[in-house]
Amino acid sequence: MDPYKIDFFALRVLSMVFELKSFSAAADALGVNQSVVSYAVNRMRDVFDDPLFLRQGGGIVPTDRCIAEIGEVEAMLQRFETMITPQDLDPDKVTKNFRVSCNYFERIWIMAPVIKELRKSAPKSQLTIMHSGTQGASHLVQGAADLLIGPMRPEEDGYYCRSLLKDSYVCVMDPSNPLASRRLTLERYIGAQHVAVAYGDGWTSDYLDQLPPESRNELTPVVTVPSPGDIQTIVQGSDLIATLPRKFAMTLLPDLTMAEFPLPSSLEIGLVWSARTHGSVTQKWFRDLVVSAVKSL
Repeated sequence: MDPYKIDFFALRVLSMVFELKSFSAAADALGVNQSVVSYAVNRMRDVFDDPLFLRQGGGIVPTDRCIAEIGEVEAMLQRFETMITPQDLDPDKVTKNFRVSCNYFERIWIMAPVIKELRKSAPKSQLTIMHSGTQGASHLVQGAADLLIGPMRPEEDGYYCRSLLKDSYVCVMDPSNPLASRRLTLERYIGAQHVAVAYGDGWTSDYLDQLPPESRNELTPVVTVPSPGDIQTIVQGSDLIATLPRKFAMTLLPDLTMAEFPLPSSLEIGLVWSARTHGSVTQKWFRDLVVSAVKSL
């Protein structure tokens, strides 16, 4: 097949099947018959000389070639969208599915007002939130997400970042913990029984980097969890302490005693996006909406 005969609809179908991992779901999302989706994917298979999707269990999985090319496909779609989107964008006519990669803190603290504002401003749009773990930058590159929200700062070229909010760290513990009635010095903090949150391989919380190297080496968590969502249940009635963002602790853990982190600390949550979506009028509007919604916190 002549690759120059491929149209943007076929690219959009490929992107949608990749995102939803289903031919039928992609057909529903695009408002077409499944045969139309199958035909478009078959055309793309001819162009790439690759099956692109393989059956596995009850679903489909993308091939390595599909994963390698989907970022470029998404970039072309975004550039085309930028070309055809009026510069005076009307939010009421926006039908895009905005995709955000973030972790528990951001989902609970930040995304709630974003969802409310998006429903009010662009009721025809959709929002997909995915767990970023330590893979947020990969989600941007692969086109799985349009925006990454969190403390992560990719160092490679091709990323843009905008500060969203700043916070500091506190320690939470059960009121019966002996440390709850004493000033939490650095020595007492290091000697405490810690529960830590680790989002994945290579993840280091900012507060650990703010400890002196010798103190950091002495701190060994006795419990490690993949999300702060269970912290209150784990800490209550135990001798454990957890180090968490202040806003999270004040809002969601009112039954625990809060103590100041023993050293000056800082945590900055930012918006990160890639060159793929940088020029999109619609994506810029969404980024501005996120910033505006967070200001209401």
